[in-house]
Amino acid sequence: MVNTHPRRLTGPLARAALACVALAGAGLALATSPAAAALTPLTICSQPIGTIEYAAGYVAAEAFRVCEDGTEPELTVSIQRQNPSTGSWTTVATGHGHTSYKCQGTASRRYRVVPGGASFVYPCT
Repeated sequence: MVNTHPRRLTGPLARAALACVALAGAGLALATSPAAAALTPLTICSQPIGTIEYAAGYVAAEAFRVCEDGTEPELTVSIQRQNPSTGSWTTVATGHGHTSYKCQGTASRRYRVVPGGASFVYPCT
């Protein structure tokens, strides 16, 4: 059976329903406007990539993403050194895209890059 006497909504429920209808209508108008047609589609990029290496008394690291449009946006990157006694990690260098840490000695220590997390032992203190 169909209700032939529609009930008028009042109060907070009515305002919420009206707001939803208004937002849906605005979204439809925006989606079909020429400005919306000119929007660039979202670029798909990889998960963050972090690399770390040791050379000539320095530990160097970089972080970036690889995107389908051919760009490689740089990310904030940190080099962390592990305390051999406690196992805790301390940040020794931070940068945007790349960073490096100048070794103070040649005793072996474990380092890692963030983002990335892979750790390596280098002759660097």
